[in-house]
Amino acid sequence: MAELVSLMNITLVCECELGETYITVGNFLKLEAGSIIKLNTVSGGNVKMVISGRKLLTGEIGANNNKFSVKIVDIAKNNEN
Repeated sequence: MAELVSLMNITLVCECELGETYITVGNFLKLEAGSIIKLNTVSGGNVKMVISGRKLLTGEIGANNNKFSVKIVDIAKNNEN
């Protein structure tokens, strides 16, 4: 039981991937404050949630107390990640 209690205190890195795009080096070098990069994800679409390097969840972007938040909409099965 002590092992389980100590596992509950481990911190995991949780990242949310909004989308991706391809950009040339030339266009990358032209980026400045205010530049907009178009991603392959539609506005209001689901985002991938990566926990310690593995895609485990799918979420929906929202807001909670004026901060971005993610509502979990799907949990990957063992063979999906």
